[in-house]
Amino acid sequence: MTRQCKNTGKYIMKITKRQLKQLINEVALGGIGPGFHGFGQKKMSQAPKKEKRRLVEYSDYPSWLDLSDQIDDVSEMLDMLADKYVTSAWLFSGENKGNAIADGVAEKLEQLYRDSEALGGLVRGSGVLKK
Repeated sequence: MTRQCKNTGKYIMKITKRQLKQLINEVALGGIGPGFHGFGQKKMSQAPKKEKRRLVEYSDYPSWLDLSDQIDDVSEMLDMLADKYVTSAWLFSGENKGNAIADGVAEKLEQLYRDSEALGGLVRGSGVLKK
């Protein structure tokens, strides 16, 4: 998501932790440069031979990997919500200033994000995703 900073006029690109990790992995594999096809794609000539990645949509069948992917997506959506409404101070200004409901919504959004990140960390850290 790209937006323009109100103060400096510079453009800011927001990425999730998951996207940042993916970008770091791509750079480590030499993905930036000739043959690089954009964010989310590895330079295939330098990718490890064992790893054959393919795009997988959510499964119709429950699995730990599917659960982890969906939790990551929920965390990303909650992060965007918190950024748009809490971090921007929209819930604390204008007609919402001093509004107990707005304060409660902001608090709950932040808590939901922290809980979703913790849940994702629990699943990833448990070792159930390793084969």
